[in-house]
Amino acid sequence: MPSYDKLREILDPATTALLTVECQQGVVGTESALPELAAAARSSGALANVARLVAAAHRCGVQVLHAVAERRPDGR
Repeated sequence: MPSYDKLREILDPATTALLTVECQQGVVGTESALPELAAAARSSGALANVARLVAAAHRCGVQVLHAVAERRPDGR
């Protein structure tokens, strides 16, 4: 893995994005449809790390995108 200094050289905030996937209440929140997954995400520190990463990206001017799961009206 590249060092912090090397990452600073190769990652330009203007051309870098952070993508989170399904880090939403219905998946990893207390009312999750997947309670075991949600509990593991919280207890392992994964959610706290995602929150820190998102905050750091915002501070550095990196675009943050959130991919979320959503049901269509027909249930699909």
